[in-house]
Amino acid sequence: MISVEQELVPYECSRLPPGPYLIFAPHPDDETFGMGGTIAHAAADGINIAVAFVTDGSGDGNPQERKREAQKAAEILGVSRLFFLNVRDRNAWAEREHICKGAERLLDELRPKTVFSPSLFEYHPDHRATTVAVWQSIKDAGWEGSVWLYEIGHQGEINRLISIDTYIDRKVEAIRMYSSQLAKNRYEEVVLSINKARTFTLRNSRFAEGFFALESHESIFKVLEHRKLYLKGLLSLWKRLVKRV
Repeated sequence: MISVEQELVPYECSRLPPGPYLIFAPHPDDETFGMGGTIAHAAADGINIAVAFVTDGSGDGNPQERKREAQKAAEILGVSRLFFLNVRDRNAWAEREHICKGAERLLDELRPKTVFSPSLFEYHPDHRATTVAVWQSIKDAGWEGSVWLYEIGHQGEINRLISIDTYIDRKVEAIRMYSSQLAKNRYEEVVLSINKARTFTLRNSRFAEGFFALESHESIFKVLEHRKLYLKGLLSLWKRLVKRV
């Protein structure tokens, strides 16, 4: 039997997960583009939020300028603390051991209840490499909590939706702090389009951010099982058709 819509995407919004939060951003701007509305929402609710920037953003700008932009955006969104791991841009996979060590240190120091990292379906290799490294550090550290994978520039698999209607103006304001990046691409337009598209199954929201939530004892690759739902029923049909040929 083929999967129905409710198996693939939520039809209602979720509550925020418990704090404190530790958010891993592959580059300065990913935290804002991907989940700026959720950050602003959590900060307004009094949740302590730390963001760890994995790379220096040097592949697409001046590292110092991007750091200043990140600090301005964080202030707008209500982020409590910032950390910079200073991996060279587009080098996250090669430097994943360094990322693992930094992530383990932050898990031990900050003791978050929810960790955020990019979706495995992101285009940029630094995004996917960051999540693999973070997941490995979670396993090595024996950390227990929730892991939420967030979208940045591509719709991935999700099982949670957070409405950001109340905080969309603040997200836009924070996005615009990354002026060096907005001059290179239509990031604001793309990000808001994704947030708007995520309300397709929500009747009373104008903008939402999508996540795939896991528990720390689960593998991040569980998200691949969710992708199989799209093929549910089709694979058996394909096998029958192949046999006929």
